Amino acid sequence: MRIRVYNILKKYSSILNIDLLYITKGGFWLTIGHMLTISSGVILSVAFANLIPKESFGTYKYVLSIVGILSIFSLPGINTSLSRSIAQGHIGAAKQAFVSKIYWGLLGAVTSLVLAFYYNIQSNDVLTYSFVIVAFFLPFYDTFTLFNAILQGKKDFKKLTQLNTFVQIFSLIVLVATLLLTQNILLIIGAYFASWTVGRMFAFVYTVKKEKVDPQESDKNMLRYGKHLSLMNVLSTIVYQADKIVLFHFFGAAELAIYSLAQTIPEQIRSIFRNVNILAFPNFSNRSGLEIKQRISSSNKYFMLVMLITFLIYLPLAPYIFKLLYPQYTESILLSQIYALVLLLTPKMLYRTALEAKGRNKELYTLHIVGGFSKIILLFIFVSLYGILGAIWAAIVQEVFLYIFLWFLVNKSAFNSQDTV
Repeated sequence: MRIRVYNILKKYSSILNIDLLYITKGGFWLTIGHMLTISSGVILSVAFANLIPKESFGTYKYVLSIVGILSIFSLPGINTSLSRSIAQGHIGAAKQAFVSKIYWGLLGAVTSLVLAFYYNIQSNDVLTYSFVIVAFFLPFYDTFTLFNAILQGKKDFKKLTQLNTFVQIFSLIVLVATLLLTQNILLIIGAYFASWTVGRMFAFVYTVKKEKVDPQESDKNMLRYGKHLSLMNVLSTIVYQADKIVLFHFFGAAELAIYSLAQTIPEQIRSIFRNVNILAFPNFSNRSGLEIKQRISSSNKYFMLVMLITFLIYLPLAPYIFKLLYPQYTESILLSQIYALVLLLTPKMLYRTALEAKGRNKELYTLHIVGGFSKIILLFIFVSLYGILGAIWAAIVQEVFLYIFLWFLVNKSAFNSQDTV
């Protein structure tokens, strides 16, 4: 039976020009992991939507948005760079990555304390103590995610799924228990960061021991490339969180909660297909530019069809999903249906993965700069005209623009027939 399945996959891999054997082997575990992640995310969103007021939920989302920006100091690009380095055989580079992320993460903690001081002057006790909590956890919260990079680089998707499942379930139990016991937003924020940090720490320590990381080995290119990726991500990271920050300050915490719930289901659906990105990265790292372009061209036809079907299924189901899971957020239904258009642009991730896997710094810097400023302009125009609905449309228009721009970078600028591994 196994031989028959193998032969079928091999046959259709040749016909479709897609490595179905690789996708089936790795994608099976990643899909299971993402299904658990989605289930966890939906359960948590239901708990937040039904157990605490909109204002508290909006404040929680605002704090996480600021943390998303402060995490820049932890050099998030090192995760991608480490995965690339390990895929090329440099497992010992994990120690370098860990030390660098801790060191730079301390700057993020100091910045969080500065924010706490600012909100103390503004007599906002909730945000003051929230950012004190953030400062304590920040150097470690993102650093321990390196276990993902190690296992992704090793293509050990089974272990990657198992450890992420553990972290997800542990965090979910802690957060839901906290929400059931209290509506105190400070305790909720503390529970969030404590649970994720402790869970990720266990996964990281286990991975380092299991993979026998040699602390003496290093990879100078990994660290340099990781810093490049982190630097070029600064603008796009700030811009990615800008809509939430703008809505919080100009429309209030409750409006931010409505906006966030509108994005929840489409983003959870979208995350399933990010498996393709995880699978493609180590594979692209060892292929020529011409091979990568051919594979993307073949894959995107089917990718687009799947996303179109997914979008058409979600549209009529959205009202029923919200009335069942988020009865207090019926105003998010139409916003969510409109935002679901971003599902159609999900295949753009393969173009970005190709640039990252081949270390195309020039094109990546161009992408982040152009993409960042275009998002700011779109957000300013649409939000000033249409408020919360404008933020939704700004996100969609930005996705369309990035898809076209990434296609151009890969097909007309970055790769040619002389590209090598």
